[in-house]
Amino acid sequence: MKEYRKNGIATKVINALISHAMDSGFCTIEIHAHEYLKEYYEKFGFHFIQDVEIVGKHQLIEMKLKLKNT
Repeated sequence: MKEYRKNGIATKVINALISHAMDSGFCTIEIHAHEYLKEYYEKFGFHFIQDVEIVGKHQLIEMKLKLKNT
């Protein structure tokens, strides 16, 4: 919802999910994100892997975040 944008809510959720994944022992997180959010997820350390599919008018991309050395 527009009135909740730019308040850092998504950043808090993503950081909480990353922390939970680390605490749970996961080595990587892989996501499918809208292409226009690529730079946003890169701020968290995600790296572009490949284009995945088009959903509606949006290209989805695969991104990966390495949490710890395997």
